[in-house]
Amino acid sequence: MKSSSRSRNTNPQRSAPHTTVGDKARKIQRLAEMTTALREGTQNYFEVTRLTSLKSLCQDRDVAKPFALYLAGCAQRQMEEASRPGSVEPKDWKHFKTLAVEAIGAMQTGLASPPEAHQARLYQGLLRVQAAQNETARPMGKYTVRIIHSSQLLVIENALQCFVAPEPGYWAYQTARQYTERYDPHVGTGLIRESVPMLEDILQFWQQDSSQAESVSETTDDPYLEMAYAQLDNLRMWYRRFAAKNPVMLYDLQEQLIYAYPYHEFKADMNQRSQAMLEDQYQRAIAESKMVVFVRDNELRRLMSYSFDIEEP
Repeated sequence: MKSSSRSRNTNPQRSAPHTTVGDKARKIQRLAEMTTALREGTQNYFEVTRLTSLKSLCQDRDVAKPFALYLAGCAQRQMEEASRPGSVEPKDWKHFKTLAVEAIGAMQTGLASPPEAHQARLYQGLLRVQAAQNETARPMGKYTVRIIHSSQLLVIENALQCFVAPEPGYWAYQTARQYTERYDPHVGTGLIRESVPMLEDILQFWQQDSSQAESVSETTDDPYLEMAYAQLDNLRMWYRRFAAKNPVMLYDLQEQLIYAYPYHEFKADMNQRSQAMLEDQYQRAIAESKMVVFVRDNELRRLMSYSFDIEEP
């Protein structure tokens, strides 16, 4: 199943935003601007405290939990792709990976079910992950330092805190901080060029929700989102023709064509990191009666994804 429709000279009406433009949209826009500045090299460093806006975005535990689970999944994939650190024995590295899988399983169950039913499992998972990296030292003879061998496992530990600890917004920030912060001898520790892929992961999470994307569009100059809106009626029409197969929709800017792709076929053409991101976005979209829409710009080599309601509100 792959179908296309020439969409030149169409003028569908843009659907109205679901939510009022507010502080949430402005915070996500500032995060996007920072990521762009690092990617394009106009800035080479930002203080990691720029991520503190995530505290207010995630002050509701029902928001913090899916965000934490998403970052934990990203960290777990990094563990699978990375080589074993030299400071970690093979048996311990295998144990770290097992703990990561178990913790994510507990979070997935905790997200889908009433929290009280799985709180004990989440606490037990947190204690096991903490115990795996509980070595401490006092290198200066004054302060106790916790020795961390796997930064990815620490991301997962902080993500578990979002499910069980007070102040989920604080722990969402700590999870994001641990996931994105990097060191450069020239500028120090913070958000640097090497942080860009992780910052893009965070942006991807917030852009998956179409209502959030619609709110952001009122305060940003995202041309790809505007172009997706301009074709939204056409995208919905072609999606409905193949709705039984839940296709991934693609709008090609240069061809000005709309394509409906089988999910697995579209996913197979992506790299491993992009596949993981699409899988998360696609599953959420299906659960929420949404469609995944990609906008492709071959000239600038950009591929942007959004999620929209299948039916017009």
